[in-house]
Amino acid sequence: MSAPSLAAFIANSVSTSTPTVLITSGGTSVPLESNTVRTLENFSTGTRGSTSAELFLSSGYRVIFMHRIGSKLPFLRQIPSPTNVTPELANLIKDCPNPSVSTPIATFNSNLPNLYLLPFTTVTTYLSLLESTLKSLSPLDSLSIYYGAAAVSDFYLKKPPKHKIQSTSEGRSIANDNNIGEGFELKLDSVPKLLGDVKVWCPGIFVCGFKLETDPKILTSKVEKSIEKYGLDCVVGNVLGTRYEVCYLYDKGGAEEVRGRVEEGIVEGVVGRHMEYVCREGGSLNVCLEGNLIGGGKKERDERIWREMDGWKKGIFWGWERLGPVIGVALVYYIRRRKW
Repeated sequence: MSAPSLAAFIANSVSTSTPTVLITSGGTSVPLESNTVRTLENFSTGTRGSTSAELFLSSGYRVIFMHRIGSKLPFLRQIPSPTNVTPELANLIKDCPNPSVSTPIATFNSNLPNLYLLPFTTVTTYLSLLESTLKSLSPLDSLSIYYGAAAVSDFYLKKPPKHKIQSTSEGRSIANDNNIGEGFELKLDSVPKLLGDVKVWCPGIFVCGFKLETDPKILTSKVEKSIEKYGLDCVVGNVLGTRYEVCYLYDKGGAEEVRGRVEEGIVEGVVGRHMEYVCREGGSLNVCLEGNLIGGGKKERDERIWREMDGWKKGIFWGWERLGPVIGVALVYYIRRRKW
C-alpha cells in the first residue's frame, strides 16, 4: 500500500481536529556548481529534531518530519549502527531477531499513520518545501506548530557556475573563470530569512524558532530581537558547547531553563504553550479519553507525578489512590442510612 500524499495527511488532521507539528531537522547543503561537485555544509545530525518528533507523537500530535537526507529519523535513530537507517533499510531488516533493532523498527512502523516524512538536501529545496508545506497546513489554523530545528545555511550562491570550479589558475583560465590567480575568492549571498513569512503562509500557526550561538553573552539579546522582529511564539536558545546539557525556552514573558533530558523539557514546554495558544485562539482539540491525551494519558501523568514526588508525598498519593474509593463508598452508605 502506497503512503498517503501530504494533502491527504493534512486533510486527516483537519477532519479529526488533531494538532499537527511541522518539524524541520538536519542541516542544509549549498552547491557551489549547478553540476554539483563541491558543497558547503551546515552540519547537523538531526538528533534534536528526531527525538522531538518522537516526543510530539507520544503527546498526541501528528508530525510532518522535514529532514535532511541521511540525518537521523524518529525511532530508527535508536538502532545501533554507524550509518543512518532509512525506512527502506528498516523494511528489509524488520524481522531481525535482535530486539535493539526490531523494537525501534516496530515502533517506527506503528507510528507511520501519524508521521509523514519529507526529505531535502539543498538549502534551495528546503526553502521551497518549507513554503509549500506551511501553505498546506493553513486549514489547521491554531492546531498547527512550526518547530524549526533544522540548521539552515545563512549563505548560498544565487547563481552558481554551471560546471565544476577548477582547482588551478590554469584550469580556471581555460574555463573563462573571472577568479584567476593562485587563490580563489567566493562571494556568497544571504539566504532569505523566512521566519517572518511563516505566519503569512499559515496565519494561525504557533511558531517555535531555534537560536544556536557560540557566544553565550549574545544569546538572550539575539533571541529577544528574533521574537520581536518575526513575531515568534517561543524560541529554543542554546550555546554550541552545552546544547545537550542545557537549553533556554524563551517567550515574551522571559526565559525558562531546561536541564537534564533537554528534548523532553523543550517539547513539554512547547506543548504547554501551544495548548494555551489554542485556547486563546478559540481552536478545538481532538482529545482521546482512552489515554492518548495531549501531554500523555492518565498512566503517563501518574508515572511522571510519582517520579517527581518526595517520599512522604508518595505515601499520601498511594493512600488516596487506594483508599479514596473506599472512603467515598462508606460516606455514601452513611448518608443514605442516616435518619435526618
